Amino acid sequence: GDDIVLADGDAASPSTRFAHGPEAGTQQLRRMRSADPGYPSAELLAPSPFPFSAVALIGVPHEPLRDRVRDILREAGGHAPKVAVYPPWFQRG
Repeated sequence: GDDIVLADGDAASPSTRFAHGPEAGTQQLRRMRSADPGYPSAELLAPSPFPFSAVALIGVPHEPLRDRVRDILREAGGHAPKVAVYPPWFQRG
């Protein structure tokens, strides 16, 4: 919808640019793709709360953290999304 927000980097970083709405988000995604086809630093921000059961994947930078996150999810019970180690998501560009 119109409330979608796309960040071209870490949403907490002061240098990150944001695109609001589908048209602006599409344009920003095209720019990011031309600069780096993998656009590893893109973040799609949820405009409002959504159920945790909608989360399919949690990415972490290394195996010890993966194990820790899995333990936390197991203790919490309920829906447990896949936890995957993918270091490129956590490297500075």
